[in-house]
Amino acid sequence: MHIYGGSKPIEVFPDKVVIEEAEGMHDLATLSFGSNYGRGIVSQLDLGNVEAKDVGPPAAVEILAGSAIMTFYGYVDTTVETRARTAESSEEIFVLSASSIMRSGKPRVWRDKRAFFIASDIISSYGLGLEMDKLPNPMASFSQSDESDWEAMRNLAMLNGLSLTATTTTIKLKDVINETRRAKGSNLTHQFHRPGTTGPGAEAMRFSQVASRTPIGGETFRYYGVDQLGASFEVTGGVSAISRSPGIVVRSLGTALREARRHESIGRFVTRATLDAAGVMGCSAGECIVVDNERTPEYWYISTSKHTFVPKNDNHTMTLELCRQEGTIPGYIPTQIVRRPSTVLIGKEWRADRQWRIEL
Repeated sequence: MHIYGGSKPIEVFPDKVVIEEAEGMHDLATLSFGSNYGRGIVSQLDLGNVEAKDVGPPAAVEILAGSAIMTFYGYVDTTVETRARTAESSEEIFVLSASSIMRSGKPRVWRDKRAFFIASDIISSYGLGLEMDKLPNPMASFSQSDESDWEAMRNLAMLNGLSLTATTTTIKLKDVINETRRAKGSNLTHQFHRPGTTGPGAEAMRFSQVASRTPIGGETFRYYGVDQLGASFEVTGGVSAISRSPGIVVRSLGTALREARRHESIGRFVTRATLDAAGVMGCSAGECIVVDNERTPEYWYISTSKHTFVPKNDNHTMTLELCRQEGTIPGYIPTQIVRRPSTVLIGKEWRADRQWRIEL
């Protein structure tokens, strides 16, 4: 594992590595060390100017698990030293993913633009890639105030019922249901079966499913305004009891009706579950897995993943937070995604080695 940004790369050997990935959040790698060794590493780091919102030194966390190699690209964000009288002291280094470069922003407004255009515009200066489910209808209005560009991307995803994740230097905005449909026809989708059962794939150590339904997207929105004849109008749309207030002003009744229909079309009700199992590379937030229930395979979207590695014991475990559309067996969508660009270090920033913008 290497940390860059100084006169030469620093090679480190942590006692434990935890990789946490979640919807709408920057991925996080936590490296844990014994105190003396860790203190020596921390003393060599320059974390930059916090007030200027500088990112810390770039780091590539390379993990070997079995025959698979995983690389986490990001920036050193925080170091923590813990001292105790009854236990050995320890050092932790927290590394935020490459997407954490999106920590600034500026006020701006897009009108009558498709979400793909807006997302492409937001990330255009960072050298990051974009994969996004196609949304054909333009948005009447989308605005960014003083929040960061990452927060703006998260708001854009929420307004369109999409899941926002980041893989290395690629930002992904995906429809959860469409992603499970793509997984159905892929032989690369990892398979598991529930504890105490037989079936394809590895046996889960624990599987906990939530019986209640949780809405994803489709919150009720209110649109109102005054038309060209001076008549006022108000339209609401969405499938959830959760409402967004105080409402959005639009230019015409036609725009209000179009936005209401758009929100109703993205509303979903999903079932959620938690799976604990031996670690498998590639089971990350934004991907899908199959869990066999002794009757029919269930296709689940990974909304949150936590991978724990202990190198000296060659131990790798994971906890996955899952969701899927309730009572639906997805039909296959034959989507071919070409090979994603590799990650390169330009100066002190991680970037995709070529422009990468695709709609699925």
